[in-house]
Amino acid sequence: MSSVTFNDVLLAIELGKDIQDIQTLLQKATEVQSDRLCEWNKLRNIAEEYAIEHNIDVNKHLSNFDISNPKPVPTIAVSFDYLSGAMRNRSKENRSHEVARIVVDYNNMRFDGDETSQNRMARACLFMSDTEQVDWILADNTVVKVDKATLMHVGRLAGQKQAALWIK
Repeated sequence: MSSVTFNDVLLAIELGKDIQDIQTLLQKATEVQSDRLCEWNKLRNIAEEYAIEHNIDVNKHLSNFDISNPKPVPTIAVSFDYLSGAMRNRSKENRSHEVARIVVDYNNMRFDGDETSQNRMARACLFMSDTEQVDWILADNTVVKVDKATLMHVGRLAGQKQAALWIK
């Protein structure tokens, strides 16, 4: 069996590996844990999050741990559900940041395509006549006149970009 550390598990989480890969790595890391030193600084963040969620006093349990003379410590059991939740939350945060940066290029204009902009486009289209034009602020803060068809098209493109982020 190859030696797997919790660093490998954390790296796999950061690289966005799927939950089955994470579970396999975690299982291997747990199996070799008794033969390895706990990589304390890198696990501390996960342990603290877990402790806060489960009302555990980490300092009470770790007050005798001497970082200058590390010794093997008991396995920290982190449930697959907890890891799945942490991964899902990180994914949601990353996706939210990506959605906030959506930009749509159309007819030599760059429109913001984040959710707020999509909602503004939808509201404007709802109350505009087909021939009416409104002032619109582009991604570079330029003010232009746009018609309903343009806003409908740009809103549709922004929605498609957002949908692509949700399913990747």
